[in-house]
Amino acid sequence: MSGFLALQTINLNNIDFDNFENTAASLGTIPNLKNLYINLTEEDEVGIIMQMIPGLEMLNDLPVDRDALNETGQSQEVESAVQAEAYRNSAEKVDELPEEDEE
Repeated sequence: MSGFLALQTINLNNIDFDNFENTAASLGTIPNLKNLYINLTEEDEVGIIMQMIPGLEMLNDLPVDRDALNETGQSQEVESAVQAEAYRNSAEKVDELPEEDEE
């Protein structure tokens, strides 16, 4: 995927991946990727994304605050909170089909 040198935003919502870690690793080869929209089905997937894509600034419309993650004593708590929020936002973004009125 590193051929996408100018690519900064990718929307992968509503796509199921067989191997999430391989997908994140592939996305990590895109050097200018700053914004990612992706369905998260497990809370640890946020950590995988943040580890594999070091330049990521926004995940599912949430800012990625790496400084807060690196602060001593609170990094685990902050990372868990960011992961939980990104997971919830991912789940909320899945569009549901409206119910049709019976006539």
